[in-house]
Amino acid sequence: MLEYKSKWNDKEYVKIDRWFPSSKTCSTCGWIKQDLELKHREWTCDSCNETHDRDLNASKNILKQGLNIISGCGIQSDKKQKRSKALSLGESATSEAQPIGSAVGG
Repeated sequence: MLEYKSKWNDKEYVKIDRWFPSSKTCSTCGWIKQDLELKHREWTCDSCNETHDRDLNASKNILKQGLNIISGCGIQSDKKQKRSKALSLGESATSEAQPIGSAVGG
């Protein structure tokens, strides 16, 4: 539905991989908390000590990831992670998760 509505309104549709660790990644420094469980609604980054609300943190990371994909700033960290590009309006594909790079636009 989002893809259809985006096309209808001349907007770009960018799909983030469903396994992208948006909740587990610190939106401040990029550190990933591997042991984060669904029951934990807030958590503190072991790297920078920033406290995060799980959902707000995820939304910030999803925005950064989408902007990174659009700008071509995807980072390749291993064989399973590859650079993604923005999907064309009629295209739907599953891309692999990427770590979050530096924030696009500040």
